[in-house]
Amino acid sequence: MYFSILLNKFSDFIRKILYFLDDITTSFTRDKKRIVLFLSLVAFIFGCGALILNLKTPMVLDDFAYSSAVRYNTGFLQTVLDIVDFQYNHYFGWGGRTIAHVIAQLLLWVNPLIADVLNSLAYVLYAFLIYYHIIGRGKHSIGLLVLVNSLVWIVQPNIGETLLWLTGSANYLWCTVIILLFLLFYRLYNNNGARYTFPKCIGIFILGIITGWTNENTVTGLIIIVILFILYYKANRWKIPLWSIIGLIGLVIGYIILIKAPGNIVRSTTIGDEFPVPLSRVMLNFIAYTKETVKTLGSLNLLGLICLILLLSNSQDKVLNKKIVFLYLTYLIGALVSVYVMIFSPQFPPRAWFGLVTFNIISLGIIFNSLNSQIVVLRRIKQSVVLFSVLLFTALYIEGFFDVNRINNIWNERKEIIEKNSASQTPCIFENLESRSKFGTSDTEFLAPAISAYYETPIDIVY
Repeated sequence: MYFSILLNKFSDFIRKILYFLDDITTSFTRDKKRIVLFLSLVAFIFGCGALILNLKTPMVLDDFAYSSAVRYNTGFLQTVLDIVDFQYNHYFGWGGRTIAHVIAQLLLWVNPLIADVLNSLAYVLYAFLIYYHIIGRGKHSIGLLVLVNSLVWIVQPNIGETLLWLTGSANYLWCTVIILLFLLFYRLYNNNGARYTFPKCIGIFILGIITGWTNENTVTGLIIIVILFILYYKANRWKIPLWSIIGLIGLVIGYIILIKAPGNIVRSTTIGDEFPVPLSRVMLNFIAYTKETVKTLGSLNLLGLICLILLLSNSQDKVLNKKIVFLYLTYLIGALVSVYVMIFSPQFPPRAWFGLVTFNIISLGIIFNSLNSQIVVLRRIKQSVVLFSVLLFTALYIEGFFDVNRINNIWNERKEIIEKNSASQTPCIFENLESRSKFGTSDTEFLAPAISAYYETPIDIVY
């Protein structure tokens, strides 16, 4: 009896929320100023959520190495020229992600509060870029922006190392922002005959080089997506703009600079990776990454498939359906290419899924946003999905906050011990720190030497 009463009250509560969503949707979409206001409010709320966690996330892992520059005996970073010198040595001695690590060192060089604010703003820009890749030149949707933000925190497998840890966010969040910004030119093109002058072509060529120089597996998927967009233009007898070809050429050049860095071989030798990867390992990687794809992206793509069926069942506009299906498949193919190119790599850490998960969120969003909200059943489905995503995000965020706060407290205790021991050069021995959620960052085997050099104090991590 009590269960029945509770269930009825819960049903009434959900029904009132859905009616409320109906009200704000019909009223806000008629007023552009109120749309902008409400979209800004959504961005502000999620941006503040990111800022709170950024403020709580201490310097960890590679932050120490990229702050001190001791790897190349050049001392602590003092000027921008120190960063240039560091990255020159880094390109030939460790890896080709120059763009990512320049961003990382700039963030580590400025005041920590400024870095946290900038990192949070980068997240807000990242969410908006996903949103605009979904809607293109279409109508705004408040619920869609809420869903995009929620899905990022729900689906991304390692938030702590891709959105919060400064060096990690430079490699994944910031580089994905660059990738989405570059790709937006191709997404928004609609054969409108816009003129691209020589300076603009040079600009997108340079942006293409920078974009190609960001992240190995995500850029591989990006190249495929760009090619598919150009083929789409041709198939629809659109004028293929010069900038699209020049941008692709720049993208490939940047990609070559990235993967051909001499430091990539040095790093593989140093950490003991077998390169090139033998065929037997490639086959095992294929199986393992297929399982991981189902685990990480299975629910997302099942929802996308359901939305696709609902779309095709309720829309008679064949031309529009064709375009939507093309966009859906294009971003999905880009995500899958970014997964399976990694079967040739010795390692595929969870944080390296960031870019391809982003592509997959866009592919789902395109189908989801295309469902006709004028049909009551589809509108209720869309509202229910948004509502459920918000509830799940809230639960995950609360768990993550307590984990990040715990890690921050431990690091504050560590710094106090280091400060006490530094004068006498007494070794500091810390127990291995493990994160309890995907929002935190654990210690690694590379941490002790980097933190020892940074604080100029003997430090060891006991595993």
